[in-house]
Amino acid sequence: VYKYLKKNGSGPYHICVYNHDKDFINKIKENGFICIDKEKEAIALEKRRVSFYFKDNFGILEICF
Repeated sequence: VYKYLKKNGSGPYHICVYNHDKDFINKIKENGFICIDKEKEAIALEKRRVSFYFKDNFGILEICF
């Protein structure tokens, strides 16, 4: 995140979507997103599972399960 903010300046650096459809991850991968942080528990989100994906012309996408 530090490198991204240094390059692009302050402001939103990712969006988060809440999605129970595990097939959604396959769909975003087919559209060029790569996993940058595998699924894990997020304390800040009431211990929901989250994972992070990145695409050059989009930025960071957080998936919350």
